[in-house]
Amino acid sequence: MDQFLPLIAPIRPERPFAGRFVLTGLSGENGVAFAFRDTRTGKEFKISLFRATGGAAFHSTTGRVHLSLETAGEADDEQDRLARAVAELVRRNTAGLSDDALDALFSVNATVGFPNAPGRKRIDLSIGHVCPSNCLFCTDIHLRARREPVPFAEIAASLERARADGHEHLTLTGLEPTLRPDIVTVVAEAKRLGFIDIQLITNGVRTATAAFLEALFEAGLTVLIVSLHAPDRETEARIKGKAWLFDRALATLRHAHALLGDRREQARSGRFLRTNSVICRQNLHLLKELMELLDGFQPTRIPLNYPWISGRAAARFAEVVPDFPSVTAALAPLRERILDPADPLCLVNLPPCVAGELPSQTFKSKNLALYLTDEMATDRQTEASSIEHRRDAMDLTLVHPRICADCGLRPHCVGVSQLYLDAYGTAGLAPVPG
Repeated sequence: MDQFLPLIAPIRPERPFAGRFVLTGLSGENGVAFAFRDTRTGKEFKISLFRATGGAAFHSTTGRVHLSLETAGEADDEQDRLARAVAELVRRNTAGLSDDALDALFSVNATVGFPNAPGRKRIDLSIGHVCPSNCLFCTDIHLRARREPVPFAEIAASLERARADGHEHLTLTGLEPTLRPDIVTVVAEAKRLGFIDIQLITNGVRTATAAFLEALFEAGLTVLIVSLHAPDRETEARIKGKAWLFDRALATLRHAHALLGDRREQARSGRFLRTNSVICRQNLHLLKELMELLDGFQPTRIPLNYPWISGRAAARFAEVVPDFPSVTAALAPLRERILDPADPLCLVNLPPCVAGELPSQTFKSKNLALYLTDEMATDRQTEASSIEHRRDAMDLTLVHPRICADCGLRPHCVGVSQLYLDAYGTAGLAPVPG
């Protein structure tokens, strides 16, 4: 991810531009968006760079890289000045790069926040109370005890507290959040309060209707995450309990693709489609086919998640959770994709060594195995509300066995569930010499 910073050198997270504009994060979705905060006004905005041969652009650098300035309102003179300065820096810093090198750089998918700069704080809100799916690995089964939807006032209060505490990135989750009658209003309230990234996880129950999906994005949704775990109805039904959920997920993906466009178009608009798939015994032999199906809809991120061994996955461990040697074998056909930093496929909650022998550089350019330690465990709240959710509050004990003590990939590894070690031992773990 650090490969993007030289584009705008000497601007760095710890070195504000003009003593005023702080670089708070960046994301790469077939391009790169640098997130800035104006320390005088508190305003957030983005400067995006992308490879293009035409189309609208705020400024063009060298004719090979386009730049756009994205603000909540009309850009002020100082933001305009920063954008032009960035354009000039990019022109200088890419002068020696070939077209092929630029293409490779701008196809990388990455997201990172800078700890030395104010910014990237994420909160998850578990706002659902019902779900038609009965996923074998569900970690939210405790939420089914809710008899009524979480009151909107409670959600609004949690959003206000989160913003007051500096949270800018929001994930709406918990069973099937779109079954809330007021879900569009929830998204709109989050946008009104100033969240710059609003994500929603769904099985596609209501988003299978194009008009409803459009309403969510018009209200302020920035990322739609569609859960699909198999490439066929029969296997999806074995996992979720109902075959028609496969049809709804596919319809959602089709509508999202039509609305948002391909990965490059999503990068330009700042509205993204992503997917969510969990590796389990039921789909282990179909991972390649699943990836091929999802690719057709152009999601900018395609995570393959190893199950969180909590909730139903813990209760039905032997039926659901595959051992690491089996996972390694199942991932073998995807090895080239895992190695390709430009591929949206990534691995989540899985010790990196289980993916096979991978160069350490892979873990710098792709967000492999860093879900808990990087994205999902950042600055959560637990005391204020029952809907403010944190992964590390689950009944999980993640450890590094003794054989992992000197592994060179340990900084990139979330560890292994103690429940897994009790059942399978350390078979399949292949520590890499440091």
